[in-house]
Order: sequence, then C-alpha cells, then structure tokens
Amino acid sequence: MPAKKKIFAPVGETEITRAIVDEFSKQFHEYVESD
Repeated sequence: MPAKKKIFAPVGETEITRAIVDEFSKQFHEYVESD
C-alpha cells in the first residue's frame, strides 16, 4: 500500500483562525464601503 500524501501543511489552530478572520475582515470592509 502506498504511503498517504499529505494535502495540508502542519499549521496550528492560531494560523487557521487568523486566516479565516482576516478574510472575513476584508470582505466585511468591502461590504461596508459599498453600502
């Protein structure tokens, strides 16, 4: 059986949360400016 290939990099919860919040913040800022 071949070894499994990793899809994701080994990052912590902090980095994931920060990326999600940063993206949400950008989208929210664009929404506020367009309103």
